[in-house]
Amino acid sequence: MSKNIVIGIGGTGAKVVEAILHATAIGLGPSNLTVGLVDQDQSNGNVSRTREALQLINRARKQWRTSGSPHFIGDGDLLKARVDALGSGLWVPHPETKASLVQLLGHLGKDGAALDLLFAQGPLEQQMRLDEGYRGRAHIGSAAITSAAADSPKFWRDLEEEIANAKGGDEVRILLVGSVFGGTGAAGFPTISRLVRRIIDLAGLDRNIHVGGILMLPYFRFSAPEDVDANVARTEDLLPQTRGALRYYHSLLERERIFDELFLVGWNPPFDLGYHQPGTGEQRNPALLPEVLAALGAARFLTSSHAPTGEILVSARESANRVGWSDLPSPNAKFPDLPYEMVARHLRFAAAWKLWQPILRREKWKDEYSSHNWFKKQRLTEVDFSNEPGSANLASLDDYLDASVNWLATMKAYADRQDLGWSLWNTDPLVDGEANFDSPTNPVRLRTQLSDGDLHSGYAKLVDSLGGAEPLSDASHLHYRMNTDAVSGQFEGLGQFIGSLHDFCSVREQKGAL
Repeated sequence: MSKNIVIGIGGTGAKVVEAILHATAIGLGPSNLTVGLVDQDQSNGNVSRTREALQLINRARKQWRTSGSPHFIGDGDLLKARVDALGSGLWVPHPETKASLVQLLGHLGKDGAALDLLFAQGPLEQQMRLDEGYRGRAHIGSAAITSAAADSPKFWRDLEEEIANAKGGDEVRILLVGSVFGGTGAAGFPTISRLVRRIIDLAGLDRNIHVGGILMLPYFRFSAPEDVDANVARTEDLLPQTRGALRYYHSLLERERIFDELFLVGWNPPFDLGYHQPGTGEQRNPALLPEVLAALGAARFLTSSHAPTGEILVSARESANRVGWSDLPSPNAKFPDLPYEMVARHLRFAAAWKLWQPILRREKWKDEYSSHNWFKKQRLTEVDFSNEPGSANLASLDDYLDASVNWLATMKAYADRQDLGWSLWNTDPLVDGEANFDSPTNPVRLRTQLSDGDLHSGYAKLVDSLGGAEPLSDASHLHYRMNTDAVSGQFEGLGQFIGSLHDFCSVREQKGAL
């Protein structure tokens, strides 16, 4: 089995890693994933949210897929993939408060002549504080990251240990994710990519290691800062930065073999965020559709059956004014409809969960429903609720599903705001009211529960049938299956109920509807 490592560099890299985590958890990724993040702005909200997503997935997986636990899902696709952090999960190249470039590179000359030749004096570059990122200045970040990596921090030692697995014959796939614009990502992506390739070369490894890259081109724009003199990244700088960076990559890749496969993902016209936040915890940018394209590219590269081609792959869509399932690449060429099937099942399961989760949490609910067919069929009669009510299991699954649905709903909200013709998923039945863009970083509020009537009216609307096929079954079909059937496999406690519910939400389940 191959070892899969993803390293997100900078705030945009962290957002793409968040997308990769959610995609992997719903079945659009490899069976195992080790995730690391690199950001000089250690309080960056995008980084924090990605780490939170990793924790939510891990907590739910621990509750439901730990062998020997009273509520166990041993079979099925729900939370099947194992996801871990690389070391502590985050490398901050310069964690010192008020660290600056002049402190790091003062050795370039006592008189500072060499430093002055390369970097502007004063707070603009040489004395700019690095603890909140590189402020759109990739040349500063590149120098700072190279300097920090030379000290061989634990992050790099952990990565070297993972790479060393290839010496035993195991395949290792390393995917680096960053942006071509901005600060940390633009600086760190080429710098860290070359450092990783250097580790591989020094170890004498090549045959069992594949290195891929996802480079995000501009796909969003933000408002101008309130302070016109602020030392921050600006929307009008993104395209000039991108043009210069792509020239650099063209020259670099002609000289050096760094990537076995490289994906370029952007969007035109860019999504308008409607606000400006230079960094820190407030920079929790909303999820946007291009990150899903990047996640599917990641899944393609990290699938062990896929042999990297050495190509540079660019995202494209059929129409500038609309987006549909045919615009989302499948990570598996044999199953072109896989993104549709996995997202559809996930949303249908999340909707069904909004109906059943309050029932399972209700006091004495088992006495009320113990005579129902679904209670008996899903082996709930065998559960000893007096010893282990399963509240922690239910809470962990609820938190994970809310995070993933919010992620999908936010994408749709921003696409609708952009007047982009949206023919993908429909999260409206799960959302409470209209999107509120007065809170642009979190415009969506989810419903806490659905009634039986809500589920029946909304279940078939979560996704349309694919390719003009017959309409998808409604919630009556799900009720029918829960009352008459149960998936086979290794389940304990509430695991049988959850496993059946997840399996019966598949869009492939079209027979037997009442």
